[in-house]
Amino acid sequence: MQIRIIGKGCYFCRTLHKICEDLVKEMDLQDARIEQTD
Repeated sequence: MQIRIIGKGCYFCRTLHKICEDLVKEMDLQDARIEQTD
């Protein structure tokens, strides 16, 4: 599973990345990747 976040520097993008990390951890999605692009 791949989760893509567009944008790297703004508060919203950083917060969304943290939320996705927590979600992956809570759901125990070991094959999930979070990818952030500009």
